[in-house]
Amino acid sequence: MRKVTYEVPFVKQCSTWYFNPDLAARTHFRKGARGIECVFSNGTYTAKFCVQTSANTEGQVHAAVAELNAWLHEAC
Repeated sequence: MRKVTYEVPFVKQCSTWYFNPDLAARTHFRKGARGIECVFSNGTYTAKFCVQTSANTEGQVHAAVAELNAWLHEAC
């Protein structure tokens, strides 16, 4: 969460809202019920967090999700 907050200029803040110690999932960003969400997994556990951005419109939110997934691909 810290890395995306510091490295992506339009990300304002992140906050965790879910954790499962026994679930592995693919790490990705998506538009969800809580706004932009990140599903993060290290292969053994999964955490989900909300990503607050400067996006104001639906188009900006979709663009932010695409940019965050591109950033994730480059960062790994």
